Amino acid sequence: MASDDRLPSKKKILLVDNDGDLVYIIAGALEEYGYAVESFTDPLEALERFSQNPYLFPVVLLDVRMPVMDGIELSKELFKMRSGLNVILMTALEAADRLVQKAQRLPRHEIILKPFRINDLLDKLRYAEVASSAASSAVGAATRYDNGDMYLNAIY
Repeated sequence: MASDDRLPSKKKILLVDNDGDLVYIIAGALEEYGYAVESFTDPLEALERFSQNPYLFPVVLLDVRMPVMDGIELSKELFKMRSGLNVILMTALEAADRLVQKAQRLPRHEIILKPFRINDLLDKLRYAEVASSAASSAVGAATRYDNGDMYLNAIY
């Protein structure tokens, strides 16, 4: 999908799922609701794109089961570049119990079970956007380090 870095970052989503048909459906539905979606079926390509501008995507939507790199592993790599990232992990019901245990140890992760209704996904996205806005609008100074990380010295 074509990139347009000029769009407001609060509307951009990085979508990664190895099922091309599902990516097409989810991206199309989200675009109908005003999101700019960059989608990938290869987690390594998504990682490369994210590394070009980690602050472009306030939310990433990742499938858990993917070849080469699963969604949890990918989210850990993304967090190395941007620690305050909001992640929504998609998974099928049979993997949900194991995933919930893993995700509880990861910051800023939400889970949505497949199959899901678009309204449920929109709710998760809105929640993640509010979390991003709250973090970025906190009172105080922010420090950005050479590696791109930004830490808020804030009072909420």
